[in-house]
Amino acid sequence: MVLIDALERLGVSYLFQKEIEELLENMFPKFEEYSHIFHDNLFMVSLHFRWWSGGGGGGVVEVEWWRWQWWWSSGGGGGGGGGGAGGGDVVVEWWWWSGSSGVVVVEVVMVVEWWNAFERFTDSNGQFKETISSDVMGMLSLYEATFLKTHGEDILDKAFCFTKAGLESLKPHLSSNLAELPIPCTKYQPLQRGIPRVEARHYISVYEKDASRNEKLLRLAKIDFNRLQMLHKEELCQISRFTDSNGKFKETISSDVMAVCFEPQYSLARLVLTKAMIMATIVDDTYDAYGTYEELKCFTNAEMAKKEINYGVQYLEEATEDERSHVATGVECYMKQHGVSRSEAIHELFKIIENAWIDINEEMMMRPTMISRELVIRILNFACLYGVVYKYSDGYAQPECAKDSIIALYEDSIPI
Repeated sequence: MVLIDALERLGVSYLFQKEIEELLENMFPKFEEYSHIFHDNLFMVSLHFRWWSGGGGGGVVEVEWWRWQWWWSSGGGGGGGGGGAGGGDVVVEWWWWSGSSGVVVVEVVMVVEWWNAFERFTDSNGQFKETISSDVMGMLSLYEATFLKTHGEDILDKAFCFTKAGLESLKPHLSSNLAELPIPCTKYQPLQRGIPRVEARHYISVYEKDASRNEKLLRLAKIDFNRLQMLHKEELCQISRFTDSNGKFKETISSDVMAVCFEPQYSLARLVLTKAMIMATIVDDTYDAYGTYEELKCFTNAEMAKKEINYGVQYLEEATEDERSHVATGVECYMKQHGVSRSEAIHELFKIIENAWIDINEEMMMRPTMISRELVIRILNFACLYGVVYKYSDGYAQPECAKDSIIALYEDSIPI
């Protein structure tokens, strides 16, 4: 599991996707056999939680007509549907499902109640034990796991507060090889919500200083990063030829698209999507900043007519009451709507965003789905992208905010 996690963090798991899926599928039935080995190891428990919950990147393992979840309990079995069996730490339940074809399919559900697993690290008052606060890797692994919580998992809320405070207090005392770990800070971005290629570039630097690193794996990650960087540079050149007059946007938009699907097989998709986003940006900015009221009214009515929507032009009239140089932000709209201060509005908006992420976590765990997981991952990456770009500033309108990431992804190759 540690190797699989390293492959994901280094950005090369896509090269071994089939092998990783097969390995995880084989690990599920044998989980009961080896789980006792690390049940008191905070790092390993949290690591397994992340992968089984779909937060490792590859997500929850998909087996045809099998829905896998986990139930880590203190014992006892039970059944559902057609019957069940259980014992020890794992409960296995059999459920029957009949599809439209009339074929009866057996669905095996193995659920681990992870909050019971994490309760091993709490005291009689339900608070996390101070004895684990010195375990840097365990604390960091648990902290990352908290971002995969679903509604009602109170123990993960406690874990978040405990690990965040503990890691912040530990940071000044870390040794040099641990100092570059993604310890929570003001602008910390959790792994599950980060941009995959940016996270991989950073982790390669961290992994290089890890005494237990796999040299061959590290070399592969560097070669793969440089190889993809060359491909992305070539794509950027093609985009530059498409529109030299909009150089302000092309690097930012291209890096945005690359964040959604960086793999080499999606090269054509990146080119098409980048060009479409550039054209949309031009139209949007022209509409917002330069269009006259009469022009905007004609344009809007024409667009809405295509969709058979009666669009009230009074909204345009209200918009033109303000200075054209100023466009109201979401924060300002919330302040006006609810009559609250700026700080209160920001706090409430962050709560809304956090609840949306919890909804996403729950949806990502659902199996089976009618939509290809490849497509679902791209949509998730869009959410991660805009979560990073807009979290603390308007990184889209102000591309200088993304300067360091763009340079790292497009210009600075990694010495091998």
